[in-house]
Amino acid sequence: MNRRLIPLLIVFLLLVTNIAAEDTSWKTDYPPSTVKEQASKLVRNFWKSGGLLSADTREIAISGFLLMISFLLLHQVTTDLSSNIATYILQNPPVYSEGFRNMLGFFIGLIQPFYILAIILTAFYIMFISDSYTRRARAKSMMGKLVVGLIITSFSLPIIWTFFSLSESVAASILNQGMVERSIDEYNHAAWQAYLMMFYTIVKGHSGLISKFLKVLPSETAWSKPGRSGGSVAYTREWVKKWRNFFDVVKIEGDVSRSTPFLMSFTVLLGGLYILLSIRYVMVMLWALLFPLMIFFLSFDMTRRTGRTMMEQTILWTILQVFYAVIFTATGAALTIIPPGMYASYVFVYHGVGEAILGHLMELSVFTIAAAMTLYLGPVVLFNLFQKLFPP
Repeated sequence: MNRRLIPLLIVFLLLVTNIAAEDTSWKTDYPPSTVKEQASKLVRNFWKSGGLLSADTREIAISGFLLMISFLLLHQVTTDLSSNIATYILQNPPVYSEGFRNMLGFFIGLIQPFYILAIILTAFYIMFISDSYTRRARAKSMMGKLVVGLIITSFSLPIIWTFFSLSESVAASILNQGMVERSIDEYNHAAWQAYLMMFYTIVKGHSGLISKFLKVLPSETAWSKPGRSGGSVAYTREWVKKWRNFFDVVKIEGDVSRSTPFLMSFTVLLGGLYILLSIRYVMVMLWALLFPLMIFFLSFDMTRRTGRTMMEQTILWTILQVFYAVIFTATGAALTIIPPGMYASYVFVYHGVGEAILGHLMELSVFTIAAAMTLYLGPVVLFNLFQKLFPP
């Protein structure tokens, strides 16, 4: 059996120490150093047995460290999303910042000479070359488009700012309905459940080494010291006995590879929303900077199709924040009106075996899965739907 993870070596000691530190009797007459001494004894005992010297233990320590980092990251991410998801959705590039103005000014300065050259050549054609009324009319029409394009290009900055402000105002009015909190709570719940199942499958896959560690823990007489209250140590001893009996009786077997689906789900839920919102922000920045080039392409018949495609992409990526606002609000409203009995009836529940598994390890509703998928796929569906509404 593969033995790559023993997070219980770290988790149990930290968990027991933290629980003991919160015990009121321990705070009054049980010095903190005693708990540290007991933890040191556990590690020294396992060191003498040779367990800490094995390659399995080193690999397990790395995996345990990664699990702990994942826990801290998940806590940070869920807290951040609960507080700032509306801000992230409404975020647009700072149009009037110095960096943006300099970059946009570069593109405007790059395009304007071509406009001036095209206007001069068109005027020369109208005055000295064209001898046909039809060609002259076309040239005059082109002259008008070039002049209008030059004016619009010169005012690119306020035009982009107006478009961003309009999109942000619409998205903000939708988010103000107050349903986004319900959506993100359900999303965070799905992320925590993915982490719990990932943690459990890894622990279960390495139960053999965990059982080996539990067998070399100190004996009954080694858990107390004369003249001291053994409240927290007794509590520690009871927990060790429960887990030792659990692995001796249940004899669970597992494979670490079974945690792969939960690891993938956890990774997607951990950074998925950040990635999607970041992609939208970068694309909006890109198309905003290319706005002068888009106007230039729209001014000529031979490049108008390219300019129109650029305009469609600029509009769609900008109003994507409105799509996010609609999806988050609609999902939150749908979760709110679901009858509690119906929500509880469509729940996947995993009951852990043995007294060491506390309560329900996983309790995931079908509606939680549907909500998480909707928050990812909903804006993409709306994006493609509105893209088809543009004329070919």
